[in-house]
Amino acid sequence: SGQVTFHAISQSGITQTPAIFTGSGTASPVKVVARGDAGPAGSIVNVIPLNFQMNNAGQVVYVAGLVGGSSPEGIFLGTAGGAQASVALAGAGAPGTGGGVFSDFRNFDIELNNSGAVAFRADITGGTASSGVYLGSASAPPAPRLIEGKPLPGGGTAGFLTPALNFI
Repeated sequence: SGQVTFHAISQSGITQTPAIFTGSGTASPVKVVARGDAGPAGSIVNVIPLNFQMNNAGQVVYVAGLVGGSSPEGIFLGTAGGAQASVALAGAGAPGTGGGVFSDFRNFDIELNNSGAVAFRADITGGTASSGVYLGSASAPPAPRLIEGKPLPGGGTAGFLTPALNFI
């Protein structure tokens, strides 16, 4: 669509604010998200990633750190100048893991398709697995696709899913 998304520092006086912006050769950049923006459940976005994904529809997916709420981080999907939606939050239930919860996400372990579906790898605690791959979106909760310890087609079981090596 002729758009590009990038990480930059917005400066006002002596205040520097990391942010993600989307722009094009014909339009000024527009903020997607910046440190200090409102997050879910009363939290504030604290950490802006250097790595993220953008699709042809102009949606951007990223992992951001949070403060002041019930979750320390999450995976978010948004657009320039639009609302940011949670795809998954640390501390939320991790389906298919016998009561486990998401404990960590890495920005290298997320993929975004042109219909807004987000594939991601997550660390999990408190359940029957310590890692899994999920598919979710702004409108659909995460659904398990590959969970450590679960049977694989053709036999065997899935082992630990190594971070940042599962998606190319």
